[in-house]
Amino acid sequence: MEAISLYIHIPFCVQKCAYCDFQSAPCSNQEKDRYVEGLIQEIHLQGKAYGRPQVYTVFFGGGTPSLLQIHHIEGIGQALKQAFDLSVCKEFTFEANPGTLNLENLEAWHDIGANRVSMGVQVMDNRLLQLIGRIHSVEEVVASVQMIREAGFTNYNLDMMFGIPTQTLEDVDKTLGALLDLEPNHISAYSLKLEEGTQLNRLVDQGLLHEVSEDLDRDMYQLVIDRLTAAGLPQYEISNFARPGRESKHNIVYWENKPYLGLGIAAHGCIRGERIANEVSTTKWLERIQNGDLPIVDRESISPEMEAFETLMLGLRLNKGVDRKSFLDRYQVDIMDLYSQALSKHEAEGLVTITGDRIALTTKGFNVSNQVFVDLMPDE
Repeated sequence: MEAISLYIHIPFCVQKCAYCDFQSAPCSNQEKDRYVEGLIQEIHLQGKAYGRPQVYTVFFGGGTPSLLQIHHIEGIGQALKQAFDLSVCKEFTFEANPGTLNLENLEAWHDIGANRVSMGVQVMDNRLLQLIGRIHSVEEVVASVQMIREAGFTNYNLDMMFGIPTQTLEDVDKTLGALLDLEPNHISAYSLKLEEGTQLNRLVDQGLLHEVSEDLDRDMYQLVIDRLTAAGLPQYEISNFARPGRESKHNIVYWENKPYLGLGIAAHGCIRGERIANEVSTTKWLERIQNGDLPIVDRESISPEMEAFETLMLGLRLNKGVDRKSFLDRYQVDIMDLYSQALSKHEAEGLVTITGDRIALTTKGFNVSNQVFVDLMPDE
């Protein structure tokens, strides 16, 4: 079995952000202890179920993994080393939020093998931070990056967001400049999507805030691309920019449709020809684990046709696109034999380039990528 990647979900946060629809919520120390105990049990169960496989990357997401206390971090780290073979692990990331970090916890993460931090900054503007419900200030972002460096981390990502109601092009430019001053290796830049049930969406529905226009959102995206490329962080995926060699190995696993396993409540995996999903209820998740059962509530077999489509679709998110030879080796069929009509149509429209063995989206194609993906989808 080839090396897999692990996604580990930590669902607690200090407070729910105004745009967030993830499985996360504030919790007490007692609830946190109970969750980590269950997570350690699941780590052992999953490791045994898959025969202690080698692990290529580890990613702790949330929620806010940086809220874990030192004994939590040490316990999880020990369980991972017992249940999985981490000897070939190339990247071990944990998500953090400014205002939740301290040097001792950062050093504990470093001690269990973490070598990368991904920090949710979103904007470098205190007014906009308050609007979207973030708990930190611009000043805490700067202090947190200093702590990350002091703890020995040289590889860190900063998340940013654009398309926020009331945000201007000048605001985005200001955030970009402030983030670049912090010298990150990687920046993830996302256009805000208003999700049903979130506080921001309710304010827009009530007419108290107005969505950013599509034209302004695209101008913001182009500004992000131009400034980060000029600063030595070229775009390598629709929403991601990195210094050469610092691209996220874990996220590339997703985009290349390689196997990964999800641990924790509501975590998803894609492994051994099926998609799997864990219980979304903490109570039910814990009950399953305490009974010695895997907490998986949904399994979906992936047909060869659907897997091939997903490999092409996810690969097209990358600037380098998809290599026809690699695709042929993996599926014993040429991409053009499967998707010639749709790809040729979008090549004529200037959305796709087909050059030798490489198929990729153009800059124009990135802006309407979902349109391309829908045309490629098989009838199932």
